[in-house]
Amino acid sequence: MVSRVVQSLTLQVAEGTATSPVSVSVYKMKHEINEYLRRKEITRVLSKLPVKYIGENFMAIVTTEVMTTMSEIARDLLMSHTLAQWLYVISDTDMERGNISSLINALYEGENVAFVYNITDKSPDCKNGLMCYCQEMMSAFISALDAAVQEEFDVAAQVSDEEWEVIRPSKIQRRSMLLKHMQVGYWRPIDAIRFNDVLFPHVEHGFRGKDLPVITYHNPPWTILQTNESGAIVSYKGLIFDIVNQLAKNKNFTIKVLLPNKLRRFLSNDSSEDMSHSRDSMLTLAAISKGQAAIGVAAFTVLSEPPPGINYTTAVSSQQYCFMIARPRELSRALLFLLPFTTDVCMIY
Repeated sequence: MVSRVVQSLTLQVAEGTATSPVSVSVYKMKHEINEYLRRKEITRVLSKLPVKYIGENFMAIVTTEVMTTMSEIARDLLMSHTLAQWLYVISDTDMERGNISSLINALYEGENVAFVYNITDKSPDCKNGLMCYCQEMMSAFISALDAAVQEEFDVAAQVSDEEWEVIRPSKIQRRSMLLKHMQVGYWRPIDAIRFNDVLFPHVEHGFRGKDLPVITYHNPPWTILQTNESGAIVSYKGLIFDIVNQLAKNKNFTIKVLLPNKLRRFLSNDSSEDMSHSRDSMLTLAAISKGQAAIGVAAFTVLSEPPPGINYTTAVSSQQYCFMIARPRELSRALLFLLPFTTDVCMIY
């Protein structure tokens, strides 16, 4: 099984082609039917993997049940995160048992997980699927070949061998005859279009140049917006936009700036005035929670008790700042004498 999977996922490199060396480590574990023993075995294997040396790109050849358990344990061991890649090759799926939509919905945000599974239709009366198309094509080819050979036999039986050597069809004529019998050239919508892509498209191509809506508001020096007379944004800059522009460059996407007042009529019920956050900041949080924007570009103060809608996770960038004050002058003896007292102390001269 392992050798077949590796052969199907790799390509043979021609001689003289410059390639980078790749190191592959193979680990195996015992097959346990009992759920408790299975979790114990998976935990034992995953916890002993030297990820510091072998990296964090994993390919697991497992069944559906084992994959579900392994994904949970990998998450508990902090092995499934934004910098790790997991490829699950599921060996016990077909058209009837190939629905993994529930597994996809169970993934956590930021996990890089890909699935390779089989959706072959094994029913005798299948009407779609790769095996059905191959079977239909082979049946048409065999029928066309039988008809073409029979036609050649009929013609050859009516002439001599010398005449047949002269008039027998060439390879191109035989190909045209086979295609004529196969009736190749009809396009069916059920065949659709087949694409080839990498296993982790978001890692290789990022967001593929998509235009992501970004909601922000004018708050110098963090976000500086310039609008024209009609209220349209003509330029945007600031410290946070410098970070977002670099992020867009690395992840291959562009941004479309939205203002909270454009969404106020949709989010007015969820936004309210707050002592520590402006109305625009609350509208920004509500827009992100409702899916009106993909990214919120705004500055929020890190508090011990963050407001609802903010989750302090791993920082993309940390910017420190300080307050500059004048250097204190030397105090006189009288002021030093009065320093321990408050302003409410009554002084008697």
